[in-house]
Amino acid sequence: MKKMTPIEKIRTALQFLTIFDLGNNKSDYDLEDIAGSIIFFPFAGLILGLICAVVYYAVVYISGNHLIASLFPVFLLAVLSRGLHLDGIADTFDAIHFAKYDKKKALEVMKDNSVGAFGATALILLLITKFIFIYSIPYESIFPVIVLIPAVSRWTSSLVARYTTPASEKGLGYTFTEYVTTENFVVCSIVTFVISIICLGLAGVLIFFSVVIFSALLTWYFNNTFGGTTGDIYGSVIEISELFGLLAAILILK
Repeated sequence: MKKMTPIEKIRTALQFLTIFDLGNNKSDYDLEDIAGSIIFFPFAGLILGLICAVVYYAVVYISGNHLIASLFPVFLLAVLSRGLHLDGIADTFDAIHFAKYDKKKALEVMKDNSVGAFGATALILLLITKFIFIYSIPYESIFPVIVLIPAVSRWTSSLVARYTTPASEKGLGYTFTEYVTTENFVVCSIVTFVISIICLGLAGVLIFFSVVIFSALLTWYFNNTFGGTTGDIYGSVIEISELFGLLAAILILK
C-alpha cells in the first residue's frame, strides 16, 4: 500500500467529515495512514465554519434579520457533515439507558438504524440550543466564533481516539481508536491551538481550553459508560463539544 501525502490526508479528513467527495480511495492506504488524517480534522472543521460564517453574513445582508441568519449555520453544519454526527447523538442517547446494566445490549441499540424517543429528543434539544447559542453570540464576534467552533469541536476526535478503547473491533471508530498515535494527537492539538489564536486571540485560547476540559470529561464518561467508544460516540462528542464551545464563547466574549 502507498503512503499518504499531506494533501491526501487533508482530502481524507474532508471525506470523513463532510459531504465533499474528493476521490480518495481509502482502501489504497494502510490503517495507520488513514488514522493519521485525524491531524487535519480541525482544518476540515475550519472549512465548514468558513462556509457557515460567509452564508450567515450573506443572509444578514440580504434579509437584515439576525434571527433567520442564525438558523443557517445549524442547517449547513448538519447538511455539510451528512448528518453523521447528529446520527451519532441519536444513537448514543438511545443506547445510554441500556449501558447502565447491559453494555452489549447498548452497543446493539447503537447499531440499530431506527431512532427512538430518547435519541430524537436529544437531537431536537441539541439543534434548538445550538440555534439559540448562535443567536446569542455578540454580533461583532460572530464571524470568528462560527469559524472557530467547528474546528475546535472536530479536534475532540483526536482526544477520543488517543485516550479511549474501542467498544467493537470494526468500523471507523475502531480504526481511529486503535491507530491514532500520541504524535497525531499532539500535532492536532497544536494546529487547533494556532487556529484558536488566529481567530480570537486570547479569547480563542480560553475557548479552546474550556472545550479541552469539557470534552475530556465527556469522553471519560462515555468511555466508562459504554466500556469503550464507537463511531457514534465520536459524533456525539463532536456535537456536544460544539454546543459547549458556543456557550463558552458567549460567556467569554460578553
